[in-house]
Amino acid sequence: SVWADALSPVVEQVEAGTATIIEAANDLGTAVFELAKGAIEAGATVTLESWLLAGPEEPRNDGAIPNAAVTHRRARPSYGVSGIFRLSTDAELEGAATVSLGYNDEDVEGLDEYGLRIYRFDEVGGKWRLVGGEVNPLENQVVATISQLGIYAIAPQLPVGELLFHVSPNNVVPADGTAIFTAIAPDVRFGTGDPIDDGQ
Repeated sequence: SVWADALSPVVEQVEAGTATIIEAANDLGTAVFELAKGAIEAGATVTLESWLLAGPEEPRNDGAIPNAAVTHRRARPSYGVSGIFRLSTDAELEGAATVSLGYNDEDVEGLDEYGLRIYRFDEVGGKWRLVGGEVNPLENQVVATISQLGIYAIAPQLPVGELLFHVSPNNVVPADGTAIFTAIAPDVRFGTGDPIDDGQ
């Protein structure tokens, strides 16, 4: 499994009466998870793992990650621009938690930095789901409140939905001929839910 290749997991034990802060970093970004006091029972173990998921020249997709990969000039991660971080515990999350994910300037070159958001991977549905977050471009961070443990990453706005292709005219085209076709996208939106304007 692709999730078996974690970089040096960080492990913290929850102490009574205080918030728990756990952080990790990789070549693509940083992650800081702050669990409010009492959000997880005292004595529980919290683990934070991180993945790059791709080298600088050979991005990979081992089936555990959706195909809507972000491909930009470095083509390093299979999703997002921050690396991927998974927060897990041997107890239930029963309170608020905050996640701060950081990224590198060179990894967002050519992207809308203010459009970056935090996404959570739905391991059952096999899709990345929007969490949201606020961008701090001065600190190169996106911060969000979360209510679930799991796998998180920063990504720019990505289109989701289906494209319908129609060939016109509707007949067989000779091998050396050409045809005009149109692509109709009746309900393609960004992962944030915002509509995509014509030409975007």
